[in-house]
Amino acid sequence: GIWGISVPLLLGGMEHIYVLYCQTFEPVSLLAQSFRFLMAIGVILPATIGMGATIPIMSRLIHELGEKGLGKSVGFAYGVNTVGAVGGCLLAGFYLVPSLGVMNSLITASALNATVVVGAFVLTRCFRPASLSANETSAKSTRDVLAGFAPKDLVLILLYFLSSFLALGYEIIWMRCLEILTTNGVHTFTLALSTYLLGFSTGSLVLYPLLCKRFRG
Repeated sequence: GIWGISVPLLLGGMEHIYVLYCQTFEPVSLLAQSFRFLMAIGVILPATIGMGATIPIMSRLIHELGEKGLGKSVGFAYGVNTVGAVGGCLLAGFYLVPSLGVMNSLITASALNATVVVGAFVLTRCFRPASLSANETSAKSTRDVLAGFAPKDLVLILLYFLSSFLALGYEIIWMRCLEILTTNGVHTFTLALSTYLLGFSTGSLVLYPLLCKRFRG
């Protein structure tokens, strides 16, 4: 939440750095565009890393508290998380930004984020489930996890990586196509992203359980 509300300030600082860079080097060169890309990543990446860390944590909690299968736990955690993302996207794009403006929308989102933090802190103090297993004392690093796979399994992981690579690439292309049909950039982005996230959540919450039943049968 703190990082999110700081983004306008960070972008302003990056803009000054980029202007100074372009005054020194060729602004249309590949190096300049790469530098601009890296600055954008630097602003967004810390927040998205935090977002990504919540899903495996919730997956484990749901798996052990709800005694669900691991696949169902991951699908449920990811699906619920993505449904929330759809709601936040629609709320921000169609109500908060048009009604409150960008900065006030950021303040509102940060206040909600702070509420989530306080709620999580209270739960850790009031509710310490004894059912959580203690057999996993430390999380394995990505390198250790990959080392445990056979070569054929790594091929499947690579294919899974490429499927996400292509899916997000399609999203960008579709957004550019939709911009041809409409002039409102905020609404175009909101609709495209919400539809995309809704597909993810539907696949996790609805399609995956149906496929499990069919394969089991």
